[in-house]
Amino acid sequence: MKHCLSLLLLCALIISGGVEAAAQQVIAVTSKGTRTLAQMQTFYGAIMQNGVSLYKVTYTTPDAFGVLDTASGLLVVPIRNTPSRYPLLVYQHGTVSGPTNVPSELQADWDVAAIFGGLGYVSLAPDYLGLGTSRGFHPYVHAETEASAAIDMIRAVRAYAADANILINDQLFITGYSQGGHAAAALHREIEAGLTNEMQVTAAAHLSGPYSISGVMRERILATTPYFYPAYVPNTFLSYNYVYQIYDDLEQVFKPSFVPMIESYYNRESSLTTLNFNLIFQLTQEYGASVARNMLQDSIVQILETQQPENHPLLQALRDNDVYDWGPVAPTRLFYCMADDQVPFRNSIIADSVMTTYNPTNFDSADMNPTANHSQCATPAITSTALFFASFQDIQVGAEEPEALAGMAIFPNPSGDAFFFKGLEGEVAVAILDQQGKMQAFYPQQDAGQAVDVSQLPAGIYLVRIAGREGFASRKLVIER
Repeated sequence: MKHCLSLLLLCALIISGGVEAAAQQVIAVTSKGTRTLAQMQTFYGAIMQNGVSLYKVTYTTPDAFGVLDTASGLLVVPIRNTPSRYPLLVYQHGTVSGPTNVPSELQADWDVAAIFGGLGYVSLAPDYLGLGTSRGFHPYVHAETEASAAIDMIRAVRAYAADANILINDQLFITGYSQGGHAAAALHREIEAGLTNEMQVTAAAHLSGPYSISGVMRERILATTPYFYPAYVPNTFLSYNYVYQIYDDLEQVFKPSFVPMIESYYNRESSLTTLNFNLIFQLTQEYGASVARNMLQDSIVQILETQQPENHPLLQALRDNDVYDWGPVAPTRLFYCMADDQVPFRNSIIADSVMTTYNPTNFDSADMNPTANHSQCATPAITSTALFFASFQDIQVGAEEPEALAGMAIFPNPSGDAFFFKGLEGEVAVAILDQQGKMQAFYPQQDAGQAVDVSQLPAGIYLVRIAGREGFASRKLVIER
């Protein structure tokens, strides 16, 4: 594999002419269509406040080896009758099946970026290196390039926006789900570690991510229980071997019967989904169950289990891509689900235990649903993120509460077991936060005319956040017992 890597680097240098060209330049912006406000509300509910314009952006950024590359991503711009100045929001997407299954091609979870556009953010969804228009193998869960590709897209879009009359303010929000949770944390950390003179994070929410690669994810690979996403193992190894050049041959890591299917994926002859299916089949045929460790050579299992020698480059690569041992400065949330079947929830528990020691006042985590699996966790995590961000969002022509919500009130207030809205109609999302800003109750689809149950909350003072077709509003609530 080192030989193949050398050829790729040589070709890249010939094509690019070296690394002299400046990074983060926009090469092209291509329309991918629009979605009207009516369409957004039909698909995503009355909470949508804008239509959106969708664009594929190609821009320059260094690859994993410092050679200039052309990367791509999705740009979502809100459409509103009254010109408004919006915050930027970066959405880092989850694991994809292949190089074209990316946001800029309206694949993967591109619609999450569109949803945030409908909520009043100029949204960016980088495709990552090795995906979309970028060359080479995708450096999967590689923190440095997950961050750098996003940072250069922010720079490129900011420069483009000034010429294209896209109005943005200085706010920057960061979020992402699954692999995107890891990528969002990597981006957040990189900005706060050395780029605060150029950009500052307003708020961040990292969702169900594999933050502990060397700990929790290593232990999951070594577990003797079945795992039905074994393709994550070779995808991660191929990524780190591509970047760090640890091994010369796949058979040094994987048992011979698994090598052809892994090579086929590396050579872009099959998808990650196909690889996952083939690995499950082969593991079950040979060992009776899809136990991921059984595809690894015994020598690799020993290194991973004993973590010896401590300075082994494979172990160092895992540690280099942990993204939890740092302290966020901006208000930050981790949202996860305890029944996650792909990314163990202990990633978030460990990240919480470390990050909260750095920032106890502006950091929190929450289990969205203790029975939800990885796929089921996405909706409540993203919805909670939207409500969390709404308390910081500043839209210049909408910075104040919409006039339509000015007369809205909560009654009775103080309340006992329930309260009602006065002056509010239609379907709304309701979040109830305590005085520390921690969410205590959440109703994603609430008829404004129905009672809101607060019988399980203790007496005290709360903030009620309401999101509806007209925008967002906040009201103080007193609960008495």
